[in-house]
Amino acid sequence: MSSEVLTKPLEWQKKLVYCMNEELFEICIDTLRSFTTPESKQMILDNPSILYRVNDLLPKVGIAVKEW
Repeated sequence: MSSEVLTKPLEWQKKLVYCMNEELFEICIDTLRSFTTPESKQMILDNPSILYRVNDLLPKVGIAVKEW
């Protein structure tokens, strides 16, 4: 499957990553702390699906992820 994923369009690959599992998404949420430039913040704001997913998962994540 991994070799097939690389042949798909980048947008499709991104959707796959978001859907793979909650643990992976928790890691992604945690890395959002490093997105401190105005451009990065705008990218997040321009993609409300990220914020919706974060808000959905926050009640289920560990304390380390919540405290950002």
